[in-house]
Amino acid sequence: MPRLPEPPQPACSSVAPPPVDAASESARAAAARRFVVAGQPGPGPEGVPEDGLEAQMQRAWINLFDAMKAAGYEKCHLVKTTVCVTEGGHLNLYRTIRDRMLQGHPAPSAYLHVPGLGAPNHLVEIEAEVMKPKA
Repeated sequence: MPRLPEPPQPACSSVAPPPVDAASESARAAAARRFVVAGQPGPGPEGVPEDGLEAQMQRAWINLFDAMKAAGYEKCHLVKTTVCVTEGGHLNLYRTIRDRMLQGHPAPSAYLHVPGLGAPNHLVEIEAEVMKPKA
């Protein structure tokens, strides 16, 4: 039976402060195949944005996981995410949704409040770096 590839592992600094939530501060991956996912917004399959920030956050994660799956990657291969949100004051909401969607996977995550995205009714985008060891 072939050996399963090892997913990216959290890497912690001895001098930086510890992470403030479930995300890691960094991750390392051995010789790996890299997959970069551009910002995944909150519209559903029909192209219509979900109603409200929370629904768009959840849909953006679903869209990200669908893109990863189509390329042969799983949640455990997620190395880093960056989320851009147009409405301020929702970091705790984002963390709750991110933690639920990642089911304990500690990928580093950055949260940015931005003035706007590609379409005026898009409230959130999530971009990602994904890696898995070369076969």
